[in-house]
Amino acid sequence: MNRAPALLGHVVACLLLALALLAYGQPIRATTLAEAWFDRLAEAPSPPDWAYSVALRKTDIAVFDKHRDATLLALDNLSEREPAPWQQQWRTALATQATAEAIRSPGRFDLPYMLADLRRNVALGALQHFGVCEAPPWVEIWSSAGVVRVPWHSGATSHSLLKAQPRKALSDVDRVVVIDPMGKVTNAGQAAWNWQPIAVSPGSRLVVVARGSRTMRADLEYLADSTSRFLAMQMPGDDCRLERQ
Repeated sequence: MNRAPALLGHVVACLLLALALLAYGQPIRATTLAEAWFDRLAEAPSPPDWAYSVALRKTDIAVFDKHRDATLLALDNLSEREPAPWQQQWRTALATQATAEAIRSPGRFDLPYMLADLRRNVALGALQHFGVCEAPPWVEIWSSAGVVRVPWHSGATSHSLLKAQPRKALSDVDRVVVIDPMGKVTNAGQAAWNWQPIAVSPGSRLVVVARGSRTMRADLEYLADSTSRFLAMQMPGDDCRLERQ
């Protein structure tokens, strides 16, 4: 059954109600994220870069704690069996980013995405905060060389960004995990047999973990995956304007 006419009628009714309330001078309080975006657009001199819109579902705060704890535990286990300097560098970087005040839920929360299907709209009461970040000039790389931020450049790919890194960062590496500004996690082949460089946007993060020995391979793979899930909940920039609920 075609539901488009009914959905269109619902949208028109909502707009007419909003206009009626405005005509009588009654303030309209946003109850959904789409409505809140419209309020922000009315006050902004120009539309935001929707690729850097963020929101945190209240239910995801516990998920973030789970990812953080799993990553720290994986690092501890690895340090006991095969310690290396980069593990402490990762641990320090995790500690500086492990705060619920500056995290987001992975996924799209931009207005165009929600208007394309109103079922994607989110109740404001379900959110801890929402907002938009400025696109940063960096890409963050986590590897056996430590954690660094490198300048993003036009046409950047996982390969072009990594080839400038120290050789030890790419030694014995089969894959790179790319986390884009919306928190989407993608695996990119890095070895000769699975070569698959992918485009990288500003504010992305790359996780590079070597295969390691046969006995350590499962631990390193688990660390790469848990770190990627943790980083997918980080803000895609340093300058973010958030509205807390």
